[in-house]
Amino acid sequence: MPLVAGVAGVAALAHVARPDGLTGEISYLVALGLASVLAWLGVAGRDGAGRRPWVWIAAGVTLSFAADLSSIAMRWTMGSQPDVSGADVLWLASYAALAAGIIRLSPSPSGVDVDAILDCLVGAVVALLILWELTLAEMVGDDSIGWLARAVWAAYPILDVVLLSLLIRALILHRGSRSTC
Repeated sequence: MPLVAGVAGVAALAHVARPDGLTGEISYLVALGLASVLAWLGVAGRDGAGRRPWVWIAAGVTLSFAADLSSIAMRWTMGSQPDVSGADVLWLASYAALAAGIIRLSPSPSGVDVDAILDCLVGAVVALLILWELTLAEMVGDDSIGWLARAVWAAYPILDVVLLSLLIRALILHRGSRSTC
């Protein structure tokens, strides 16, 4: 496992050094592919009910890798990529799998500071309102783009906020009532 992690780290550094072009695409795919392998190796090291959340998270990473691989393959073979494709189905499924894993990682909410969780929810709503004002309203209202593309493109930043909110919630629940956002 340390060798796989090391190669993934080198690929990630190569991507940071040369993010564009063929080198950037290959280094990105190698890093994400190896992250998927590492996630599944992590799952293999767990037993029982504690394993289930990590299966969902590994599945989410793998789906994201498959989506990126599909997207890049389309660009390489067709010269471009459609506005919405099968890659988007995989990316959206990766969000669902990651959310399922994060929710399952969250401990039981007994004894949790409800005010802290409400603060996180307010933060999520504020983030969504900012997203709406800065990008989503214009994109959703752009009739020159098909309705399906607009819906899929709008889903990504919204799902980013949802995942971040779930992660913050999981951290709060994990740390107990002493936590705040």
